[in-house]
Amino acid sequence: KYTGVCWRNREQKWGATYTRTGVNWHVGYFDDELEAAKAYVTTLERCGVNVDIAKAKLPIEPIEPIEPIEPIEPIEEEKPMSKPKLKFALIGSRSLAKPENAKDAKMFYQVAYTCAKLGISMRSGGAVGADSIAEQAYLDFLSENDSDVTLEIFVVTPTNKKFHMLPDPSNYNSCVTAVKHIHPNPKALTPYAMSLHCRNINQLCGDNLKENVDAVICWTPEGKTSGGSATVINLANILEIPVFNLGSDTQNVLVQISKLIEGASSC
Repeated sequence: KYTGVCWRNREQKWGATYTRTGVNWHVGYFDDELEAAKAYVTTLERCGVNVDIAKAKLPIEPIEPIEPIEPIEPIEEEKPMSKPKLKFALIGSRSLAKPENAKDAKMFYQVAYTCAKLGISMRSGGAVGADSIAEQAYLDFLSENDSDVTLEIFVVTPTNKKFHMLPDPSNYNSCVTAVKHIHPNPKALTPYAMSLHCRNINQLCGDNLKENVDAVICWTPEGKTSGGSATVINLANILEIPVFNLGSDTQNVLVQISKLIEGASSC
């Protein structure tokens, strides 16, 4: 019915794929055929391809006529200023998922859940360990509460998970430049490893590379700057974004996080 969409018997879902430069690319699996078609169109547009909606066979929703609006007199009363909304990157080592780090994993989950409870939005990378623990904390909070906190989980391959998103490919070269500037040995990175480090840049600077987080909360073994987390931590230091590493001196770090949140709330 829709271009790029077909029923997959094995998965019992609608699959969306597209062909570019002679290669078939998988967009994802969806329960709804129309959602699969929309994902197909969105993916092509993010790759810089102008999609003809008619050729894609997507239904064109009618536009309701706009009623004329009477001019509204300006209200002189001062409106109370809304408190600034914070956004944190919650990232860290995969080893936080190991049994020997269960105590720290529980603590990291509680910190993430508290951030969600305080209305702080989150970015992460969907990796096993610190990323997935923080993501689960936010998902648990949202399942129990009506909140406007947002989640941006940047991944390098499409998934069906809610809040997971592919980075904007038009900014990939800029991310590569940043990684080459930060990474100690960028020439040793495979294309896949490079894509993971570029995804780390998105965790910090957003999909458009212009919306930096307010702080980074992370966990690395013994609080050392190591592994893929080092890309985020080192760039955060360059951009003067506060980094709070819960891998060491935990109580002091928690106090510093509280002060940052309290300071933003009092603005």
